[in-house]
Amino acid sequence: MILQSDPWEVHPPPLNKGIHLYLDYLKEDSDLLVYIQEHREVQITELVSDLMMKFKEYGLGDTQYSEIIKTYRRNL
Repeated sequence: MILQSDPWEVHPPPLNKGIHLYLDYLKEDSDLLVYIQEHREVQITELVSDLMMKFKEYGLGDTQYSEIIKTYRRNL
């Protein structure tokens, strides 16, 4: 089992930022999921393109964004 909590200290600093982004991006109030929620009417392919431009710092690909959107919409 993976413990999903903030580590005390991680080096190098960019890795620390990546860990925080990973732990936060699937929370219901994350910027990513709020954006998906606000754009429910947008087709998946168009929304994936928007997410890739707007949320570059997450480093996710088109397939990952597509699956996040589908999962979110299934759970509405």
